[in-house]
Amino acid sequence: MFSPRLIRTILLVLLAASTISRTSAQKYSVLYSFTGGADGASPKGALVLDSAGNLYGTTQGSNPYPNSQTTGTTAGSVFKINSSGEFTLLYNFGQGGTNGTSPSGGLVRDPAGNLFGATSGGGPSTNPSCFAGGLHPSLPLNGCGEVFKIDGNGQFSVFHGFSGTSYCWTGCFPLAPLTLDSAGNLYGSTYIGGSRNCDWDNLNRQGFFLNSNCGTVFKLDPKGRETVLHRFGNSKKDGDYPNPGLILDAAGNLYGTTLEGGINSNGGNGGAGTIFKIDPAGHETVLFYFEEFVSGYYPNGGLVLDSAGNIFGTTQGFAGGAGQNGAFRLDSQGSLTQFAPISDTPLSGLIVDGLGNFYGTTIDGGNSAPICGYFGNAECGTIFKLDPSGNKTTLYKFSGTDGATPYASLVMDDAGNLYGTTAYGGIVNNNCPAGCGVVFKITP
Repeated sequence: MFSPRLIRTILLVLLAASTISRTSAQKYSVLYSFTGGADGASPKGALVLDSAGNLYGTTQGSNPYPNSQTTGTTAGSVFKINSSGEFTLLYNFGQGGTNGTSPSGGLVRDPAGNLFGATSGGGPSTNPSCFAGGLHPSLPLNGCGEVFKIDGNGQFSVFHGFSGTSYCWTGCFPLAPLTLDSAGNLYGSTYIGGSRNCDWDNLNRQGFFLNSNCGTVFKLDPKGRETVLHRFGNSKKDGDYPNPGLILDAAGNLYGTTLEGGINSNGGNGGAGTIFKIDPAGHETVLFYFEEFVSGYYPNGGLVLDSAGNIFGTTQGFAGGAGQNGAFRLDSQGSLTQFAPISDTPLSGLIVDGLGNFYGTTIDGGNSAPICGYFGNAECGTIFKLDPSGNKTTLYKFSGTDGATPYASLVMDDAGNLYGTTAYGGIVNNNCPAGCGVVFKITP
């Protein structure tokens, strides 16, 4: 008969072996580390994966970083990384201008291999309202932005430019990724525009500062002609600042979130955000109004829709107090429950696998390093997993040299490998004192 001491020893060995197996099976690798030159810097959008295993993405390009540092030297880029990790520059935006500046929302790819994306600034518009950024940090300095196309032969073109009318009536400053339907129509949102109340220049000339009632949801047909499906501006009740990407159901309904707005205050700083639905005719319905310390606030990531009609997403604020963040589930009856607390800050949306597990990233938490000081606490960010019951597992903690501050959602291939980007970390040089960002892979 085994002694109790021997049994305990065997159990400890088995537990250690199990832990080693789980750890060794999870492998992190950097596929590419940006240099801040022609290849770009600060990839803040999600990647797109094709059937051959090629990855496509964008870098935001030159942008400010704490301690008076600047990351990158150009206005952004579009790139491809093949399954062997070889990097190809598809387009560099140079110093910006009529071809756009700062592509922030990633790409979509159609069946013909054409890539579409949006730049938050630049573009062909000469509307003075598109050049008022010096009056508020949210506005672009040099244009209203655009949607661009790179065809299968690598040819770049401006597919649609924002905004040809006064006060950005048709929208400007598209930060979010685009959504593509089976007919080749593109859907997206602009962070501001759509209402005269969004004219920050007008508000500042009056000598005071107000939260704007703004943003649009738009549709572009296959020829690039725009239809504005919804203008946010109903005294903020229908939402304010739509930023994350839209999701499309089988009936043609669009779902999204607004960072602010709604009917519930967020500590006196405007509304706490909304979840909205827009039907094919362009009618908007607010499905949920967030409320600070009750249901959370600032839903800044994209949404996931399951087959039962449940909607999953993340908030920067969570019920229970300041400094808490979380994931939520909204059922088809409009009832929201807290799916999982997330101690760190998720700015990206979730993705889901075939078993109902969710994956996401946080911009803080994880390991600490001198170059990871975006929030003053030098935390580099994490990758996490939520099981179908909402139990959280941290898959990886960034350390700076391997990447830092992952803003974007992840993408998963058929083998269960995860791919993503970090906005900073990686190679540190004169172009990027805090690192230029990386493309990474996690093998299960």
